[in-house]
Amino acid sequence: MRFVVDAIMKSDILRHVDEAVVPKLVGAMVSVSQWVVNSAKERLKWAIYTFDKAGRVVSVSGGGRATGMLANSLAFEVVSSKRAIISTIGTNLEYGKYVEFGTRSHFVPFSVAPQLMLWAKRHGFNVMKRGGMKVSGRAIPFLRPALDKNKERIRRKFEGLVI
Repeated sequence: MRFVVDAIMKSDILRHVDEAVVPKLVGAMVSVSQWVVNSAKERLKWAIYTFDKAGRVVSVSGGGRATGMLANSLAFEVVSSKRAIISTIGTNLEYGKYVEFGTRSHFVPFSVAPQLMLWAKRHGFNVMKRGGMKVSGRAIPFLRPALDKNKERIRRKFEGLVI
């Protein structure tokens, strides 16, 4: 399954653009797509953990990489036609959508998520006793904020090419 947030330059605008400019627009779309991917990776990089008096994690803000798999899976694909240039940005990892949008609080067995067990060990949890962990399911958006962070920069990139 592929989860996507798309940055689209789509409409009849390409009908009114000189054909010589279209390759430049495609190149610009590749550039801005890479900006969004880099921003999303950066957003996944940092995490702030809050602990209770017993040393248990109470909350996590920001991203925080356990393995870097999600950040490393981020990619984009640019497709152009006579009417549109579309960049699809996302991950092929199933859990990417759960990180972006969140889920309800639930128990995750370590047998299903071995990387969670490694994370729990690194953070001092007694994994032998538990067999899994209850996770908050709180959303940690990374793609949409990355696109929002770059909107003005994207607009400027295309402004000079189209106008």
